[in-house]
Amino acid sequence: MCIRDRRRRRQFAPSVERYMSEIVSYITEGRYKAIKIDPETYDIEVFDSEAGRFLRRDIYSGGTNDQFLLAMRIAFTLALLPRAKGSYPRFLFLDEPLGSSDVERRHRIVKLLNERLTKYFDQILLITHVEGVEPPGATVITLKEGSIASMHRVPIMEVGEA
Repeated sequence: MCIRDRRRRRQFAPSVERYMSEIVSYITEGRYKAIKIDPETYDIEVFDSEAGRFLRRDIYSGGTNDQFLLAMRIAFTLALLPRAKGSYPRFLFLDEPLGSSDVERRHRIVKLLNERLTKYFDQILLITHVEGVEPPGATVITLKEGSIASMHRVPIMEVGEA
């Protein structure tokens, strides 16, 4: 790796770390509170509140690792693109980010996308085979054999509705 690439890795690591920490903590409701990234290798350590210390990500299940890597992809997008383009892109496209997560984590990921990341992106396109993922205000398009089978807008609940 050339010196310039190493310098860039070190330069962006703190921002990626910060965004990842926020995302992972949100998705896991504080179970994993912070992320440390080795700026040379981008290996990840996660602060596990139950263990009370940072642990390497490779000790966790596949689903948990998928959540860490989803957080890393989003963190890279948030950390790198503003500097490269001067502004955030208008959309975020995610293909199957929910499949390996349990129901609780799926809801937290969708809530993160719907409530937090919409301040950065005008549209978030989420491709999934998981049923029941319909955040308020979303347009849900169902495909069958490559054609639109149905399309509907999820109502936005008013304050006080249950």
